[in-house]
Amino acid sequence: MSCENTRSVTTFGTNKIEKVAILFNPRCKMWSCDYCAEINKEAWIHTAMRGTLVLAMEGQRIQFVTLTSRPYATPVTGLYFLKQNWPKLNRTMRYHTNKWTKHLGLEWSYFMVPEKHKTGVVHCHLLAATHYTTEKSWKEFAFNAGFGWKVDAQGIVTPKKAANYVAKYLHKGQGAEDWPKGFRRVRKSQNWPVSEPQAMTGWEWATYKSDYTVWLEKHALIDLGYKVIDKREN
Repeated sequence: MSCENTRSVTTFGTNKIEKVAILFNPRCKMWSCDYCAEINKEAWIHTAMRGTLVLAMEGQRIQFVTLTSRPYATPVTGLYFLKQNWPKLNRTMRYHTNKWTKHLGLEWSYFMVPEKHKTGVVHCHLLAATHYTTEKSWKEFAFNAGFGWKVDAQGIVTPKKAANYVAKYLHKGQGAEDWPKGFRRVRKSQNWPVSEPQAMTGWEWATYKSDYTVWLEKHALIDLGYKVIDKREN
């Protein structure tokens, strides 16, 4: 199985020490592509699990939180309300959380996956780091921001539970036809812990759009004694 919509550009990776070069077409990374959707899902599950572990080790309280839309929301207006209301709630939670715990090194942080309910109306599922742990607090903040009064807030115990939680809702919303073009399937705060990129010592990377430039670069490397591995689909 491979990416159905590999990008038309070509990426070169060259290792001057090993005298090796690799050419490939980057994957499209779109959720509408079955191959890329699975990779995207696994990557986000790892991000959710690792972030939960790091935050818990720092002393944060992590919760599962489900936010609903107002009863009058429709599949179309629900998306509009999400766009309008989530920034409001995000600002509210950041302000009230950081006001009391930032001096302890504990700040508002979240990982959010939108999901369409069976009615077609959007819900939001969060991993939320905040000392506001009661449903009453969440209901008040959410309702004032424009969400529905129905809110579910549960404590989280392990990073594995966080991974299972995220996997469940990513799987439910994986179909590209369920969301408008450009819709963000996963959202996280800037301070949600992520893995550091792994350094590939000795490798240099470049991307080219022109097939002629790619041909010149490839044969120039061959003439210089490089072992060139061409993994392009065509």
